[in-house]
Amino acid sequence: MKTNAVTTPAAIMESTATTETAVSTDQRDAAAVVQHLRDLVVVLPQCPSLLKGKVRHIKVERFYRERRVKTWATPNYPIETCKINLTGHWIAETGLTADQRIQVIPLEHMLIIIPET
Repeated sequence: MKTNAVTTPAAIMESTATTETAVSTDQRDAAAVVQHLRDLVVVLPQCPSLLKGKVRHIKVERFYRERRVKTWATPNYPIETCKINLTGHWIAETGLTADQRIQVIPLEHMLIIIPET
């Protein structure tokens, strides 16, 4: 048997409020997680027993790549983007190995690199 759901303005308002509450709760939770990660980054250099080498300071470089699709509407200029080059024995000292796949998790002003599972 098919029933018709009656949607009242009050029901819509309640549904919207619940959705907004869930979104704002998610945003608060996300902000809290990011803040904990930032706090961890500040504290880690003070705990050398946890580190697998010294803290590295690496420059994010400017990188120009060719456009994948060239049409009459897009100029033939390369696209400017960013590049980070990670090379050295210190990477292996963390437990990562050559040819191993990794995950790069992008956050606001932060990248987390972990082995792929």
